[in-house]
Parts: sequence; structure tokens; C-alpha cells
Amino acid sequence: MQIYAGAFLSALQVEKGVKDVGASQAGAYRFRHRRLCDDGVGKTSILFLRWAAGPLFVCVVKKVNDKVVASVDMISDLLRPTIEALSLELWGVEHIARGRSSLLRIYIDSPEGITIDDCERASRQVSGVLDVEDPLSGEYTLEVSSPGMDRPLFRFEQYGQFIGDVVNLRLRTPIDGRRKFKGVLEKAEADQVVMTVDGELVEIPFQHIDKANIAF
Repeated sequence: MQIYAGAFLSALQVEKGVKDVGASQAGAYRFRHRRLCDDGVGKTSILFLRWAAGPLFVCVVKKVNDKVVASVDMISDLLRPTIEALSLELWGVEHIARGRSSLLRIYIDSPEGITIDDCERASRQVSGVLDVEDPLSGEYTLEVSSPGMDRPLFRFEQYGQFIGDVVNLRLRTPIDGRRKFKGVLEKAEADQVVMTVDGELVEIPFQHIDKANIAF
């Protein structure tokens, strides 16, 4: 990646996009914003802003200093006060390794729904916190987005909000030789998720769940 010392290059393109079924507004627009700069301390940033099937703000940051990669729980604790200060909810965090780089995906939510303005506001604040605290190593991509219609589930208390919905589960360890389940969420209590799968009740300990989302 070429570094432009003290230089700033920007381009903005806005085009009418498709309606976002996960947003509270009637229509959607797609934004693309590219910024390349050097802050003078060995950090080069490329910033993208996109709006497509779901509100999405993407930031790619190249860091040359070496840091220990923080856990998702640590990052959640770090960012939650910043998100809540914007009157938004931190729904969940994903950190996915991609070879030498990684993806940090932040989901935000609110009772009124999430707009692109919410994603942009949150992304700017989150980027600032990450720049100061520097919890990640190497090159990473930051995404701030609404949960969407296929909403992922992260915390146990989130399951109780979707009783009666169809959910997909992937387990860390198999149950009866099976890792993937899809069925109606019947209840979530005592750290157990109970689903109707193929006409039978299945009880799954929450700690065995690796990934879950609302089926859409």
C-alpha cells in the first residue's frame, strides 16, 4: 500500500440504491467514500462508506505496530459505552480472521430501527476508540451495521426476544453427532435453548452454541 505523506485523496459517489428491508426509512442510498492519508505516525487508513441491502459502514485500517489481538468480549466491553452514548444498543461483535488481516464487525440496534446516519455516527466514534486503545494487530476491516433480517444472536438474553421464530444454530461440539440445527425457538431459560426440530424438542446448552441467527 502506497503511503501519501501529508497527502489527502478523496472521492465521493452517491447513487440510488435498493430499499433496505432492515431499515426504518422508506428508501436506501448507496454511499462510497474513499480516503487515503498518512497521519505521520506510521498508520495509513482507507475509509469506505457503503449502503446497499443493509446499512453498512466499512473502514479498512493498516497498522504497522504489533499488538496482541483482543478477545470479542474485551472489544465489546470497550465499545459498549461509546455505542450507548449515541442512544444505540451494541447488539454484538464478530472478529473474523482472514489470513494476514481480519474483519471486525459491529452490530448496532435501536427500537426505532437503524439508518445509515446511525451507522456513520457509530463508525466514526468506534474508529476513534480503536485508534486510541489499539486493541487489534495487523490490517483489519471495520464494519458497523444493523443486524438485518437474518439477525445474529450473541447473548443468552437475546434468545428470549425471539420465542416462536425459526432460528439456525451451529454448535461447537456435536449433539448426537449433529452440529447444525434449524427449528422453532420454544424457550430460553436456565442456560438452555429449547427448539422444535423436525417435530421433536431439542435442548441445547447455551455454552455449546458457536453461532446463531434468525432464519430468513
